Amino acid sequence: MAFLALFLLGGILILSISQSSYLQTKLAQYAASYLSDELNAEVKIDKLEVDFFNKLKLNGFVIYDQWGDTLVATESFLLSIERFNFRKNRFRLGAIELVGADIRLRQTDSLGGMNSDFLTNYFSPESVESDSGTSLTLRVKQASIVNSRFSYSNDFGGFAETGIDFNHLDARAINLSVNDFLLMNDSLLVNIETFRLDERSGFALKNLAADFRLNTEGVFFQNLGLDIGGTSLHGDLAFLHNSWSDYQNFTTDVEWDASFDESQINLNDLGYFTPQFYELDFPVHISGKFSGTVANLKGRNMVVTAGNRSVLKGNVDLMGLPEIESTFIDFRIRQLSSDYNDIEFIGEQVASNTSIFKSLPIELERAGSIFFEGSFTGFTKDFVAYGSLITEAGVLNLDLNLKDDSLNNQLIYTGGLNARSFNIGRILDIPELGEVTAAVDVLAFSKETLVSADIDGEISSLKYA
Repeated sequence: MAFLALFLLGGILILSISQSSYLQTKLAQYAASYLSDELNAEVKIDKLEVDFFNKLKLNGFVIYDQWGDTLVATESFLLSIERFNFRKNRFRLGAIELVGADIRLRQTDSLGGMNSDFLTNYFSPESVESDSGTSLTLRVKQASIVNSRFSYSNDFGGFAETGIDFNHLDARAINLSVNDFLLMNDSLLVNIETFRLDERSGFALKNLAADFRLNTEGVFFQNLGLDIGGTSLHGDLAFLHNSWSDYQNFTTDVEWDASFDESQINLNDLGYFTPQFYELDFPVHISGKFSGTVANLKGRNMVVTAGNRSVLKGNVDLMGLPEIESTFIDFRIRQLSSDYNDIEFIGEQVASNTSIFKSLPIELERAGSIFFEGSFTGFTKDFVAYGSLITEAGVLNLDLNLKDDSLNNQLIYTGGLNARSFNIGRILDIPELGEVTAAVDVLAFSKETLVSADIDGEISSLKYA
């Protein structure tokens, strides 16, 4: 390999002086033939142009794998060289441009072998004759990829029925522009100006801009601007992993560490990574800090708006996502404001079994707008609400368990209520009844309206006309 590097550099120096495209191409084709013998895989170059010692352009560059299939191909490859130090394994480039690139990676055995291994092994730092023994350092001022394609195939893994199949990726129309690229050891740092692609699953990355960092611990995006379908994220985002195989079990093995400012997430877009959300077209506006895996997610200082008028503020721990109805929820709520129609609408959009939302009592609708401050602990179909509920009918302090009795298609309420000047007549649609002040324990049943209620406690006052 050292011979090849010296040969190429010497040849490029001579031919850059001669400025003969014909001679430059012949030299490149000779080098490609040499590499083909070295790699035991065909390498082809249609044309080479070298200009003023430091600019190189390849047209029709192709590397086949050792099975004779295309590994890397590009219509044109432009390289601007600032400094190469082969002894120290350090390289500094002014610019790189790939046009019409086609990269096809394929896993070749059940142990993780790749069709590119022969290439990476040949050019690995261990293969470079270096007195210092240093690892690779590559700096690039500006790089771009234009109208390119990347595919990855692993027939030893499973197949995803919906969303992105990480064992069979195929991204096309890739357009990328970056600055200040630095590859050092196992770390990559780069400023991403624009990044767009379309994946065969239907996933469309409209644009991504960020200060990007990749290492063995995770993938990090700072100053993120992300636009995917109905999702627009702004803030900082990190995916923490132990290995790349963690992404095959994204829900349980990849940890989030995120801080979002005034962002929107459409649950359908999450479906490309988490199948349970697939085709669930429902936008949610969020801000706050989030950490943990999808299956064990924590939110802090959250502000979430959804539906037509629902607002939720507070801290939450969610255990069991993405199966919403089996997820345990521990919510400390500073504000929950909504109304009957919005609660019903949101429930119909996000729940696979909407019985609990279709059973919402008409009394909730009569309460009008609601504002709750307190805690919500349990599951969507069996939870305890503790706190203060402010409605258009008055104020209730409650410590109430709500359970969905799916066998009888009804809701069951048990617990304590403390009412202050609460308009019970409005809630029960009995005009003769007015405001009540009471502290009671209740056992109540409702379907689309209140069916029955057992009340035990003290009524301090009740207005009746």
